[in-house]
Amino acid sequence: MSSVPTKWGGLARGAVSHRHAQFLRSKRLRQIWLVVAQVAVLVIFLGAWHFAVALRLVDPFIISQPGSIAAKLGEMLGDGSLMQHLKVTLAETLLSFAIGTIAGIIIAGIFWIAKIISGEETGDCA
Repeated sequence: MSSVPTKWGGLARGAVSHRHAQFLRSKRLRQIWLVVAQVAVLVIFLGAWHFAVALRLVDPFIISQPGSIAAKLGEMLGDGSLMQHLKVTLAETLLSFAIGTIAGIIIAGIFWIAKIISGEETGDCA
């Protein structure tokens, strides 16, 4: 299995024929354009967000500018407070999930018991 020379005199990476080399080049070009498009969308989104806050189209108290958020994130990473905040948030999330799960099980049990007590549960599947 030999590689086909490209128009620059080198070998096309992994190509086994001229058509395969063209396919690989077009595939790499599509991947490059996809990354460029994704970065462009991100830049446009962040720019629109920044200017929407700067022009007060949205309340800066509720939605801060991306640059301010990045600066605060860097500050919190630097002083070590970010990990403490993440620990508290994770603990609160897990505790809330546990409380909600337990409450849901208790409420489901009450509904199940109420059905049995009221006589609606006859055991028939029809």
